[in-house]
Amino acid sequence: MWRCGLGGGFADADADDGARFLQPEDESKHGRFYHITERMFQSMLNAYETGLKWVLRHQFSPDGAVATLVATIWLYIIVPKGLLPHRTRPDHRRDGCGANISFKSMVERHT
Repeated sequence: MWRCGLGGGFADADADDGARFLQPEDESKHGRFYHITERMFQSMLNAYETGLKWVLRHQFSPDGAVATLVATIWLYIIVPKGLLPHRTRPDHRRDGCGANISFKSMVERHT
């Protein structure tokens, strides 16, 4: 912390100078909502910290990226091709039918 001197120069301030103005936070001032959200935040922070430590401990080499690419290509080959519908035509058509049309009439119109 720097303090401006009278002559325009700067002088070092004591390290304890700012500490005398800091007071411990009084926990009784906070309500239930604050405590609930504080616990939620702390749990998210702890989960993030745990995950970050795990990632930093188990850093993957480029072999992991290559393995992921190979696995993706392999899955693309073995997954049945009829599993997902093809998008050759739109699923929802605007056919101008009224709300009172029967299912049988709708089927006849679209076949």
